Amino acid sequence: MPYIITTLPEFQGDRANGAGFKQNVTRTAVATLDEARDVCWKALADVPRYGLQEAAINSAQVHDLTAEGGTVGPLPDGTVIEVQAVCWNWIIGMADDAGIDTDAVHEDGGDLAILAAYNGAHA
Repeated sequence: MPYIITTLPEFQGDRANGAGFKQNVTRTAVATLDEARDVCWKALADVPRYGLQEAAINSAQVHDLTAEGGTVGPLPDGTVIEVQAVCWNWIIGMADDAGIDTDAVHEDGGDLAILAAYNGAHA
């Protein structure tokens, strides 16, 4: 089952008025839960000024991700990582929306090629 990992930086804007945005939202598609955890571990390793208590809490959150996914964070910089299990048709639909010829990509390289194409379009 594929997963989408969405990294949401700290909210920027005026929460009281509901106005604002999250800058630099990234999405990564992977084929397995273990790969999703690897993406999360890398994100944790990239966080500067990490205290031992924060690291322990976030590490436990990565370890506790289930087959449905879950949330890691907030990290010390306010970032939240969301891991969501999705069906292959969702990935294909998003890739199609990005202008990728998923039929040709799949014929050339299978499901992993579609994930690579999705990630390339959302980099």
